[in-house]
Amino acid sequence: MDVMEHTACFTGHRPREVMAFQPLDARCERLTEAFDREVQRLVEQHHVEMFLCGMADGFDLFAAQRLLWLQRMDRIPQSVFLIAVQPYPDHIRSMSRKRWTEAYQEVLFCAQDALVVSSEYGPDAYKRRNAYMVEHARYLLAFWNRSPRSGTGQTVRMAQKQGRTIINLYDFC
Repeated sequence: MDVMEHTACFTGHRPREVMAFQPLDARCERLTEAFDREVQRLVEQHHVEMFLCGMADGFDLFAAQRLLWLQRMDRIPQSVFLIAVQPYPDHIRSMSRKRWTEAYQEVLFCAQDALVVSSEYGPDAYKRRNAYMVEHARYLLAFWNRSPRSGTGQTVRMAQKQGRTIINLYDFC
């Protein structure tokens, strides 16, 4: 079995860039519905068994928490793995708010595995993390406003160059 063929990763904007990821916000509700639908489709139709989360505040942690909720509600199997892909040690210190620090801790606690891509913070740590996820996943579940000057844009371009399937949830919101 080719693990990459059964793996997806998350990439998306930070909360200050596009939306606040507030549960009662109508746009966030549409994102939640689209996310749930696409994750269930990936699991049921494409047999995705593993999701990689880059652990950034905003969409990454929103997606990981939502994936965990889908498991708790038995909407996807418990056998689906969540892997926390941290760009560098102590990345949690970069979280913009307490809410995201708590989300980070929850995802690390609930993930089946966690790895750190770079040994220290530096200009290439995020790029290495993004490259790792794209290299190890067939599907990219994105929340991207098509801004080319962002880490999300960089990750989408990497995925396009490698022929990955990109699902942009921004289009549903």
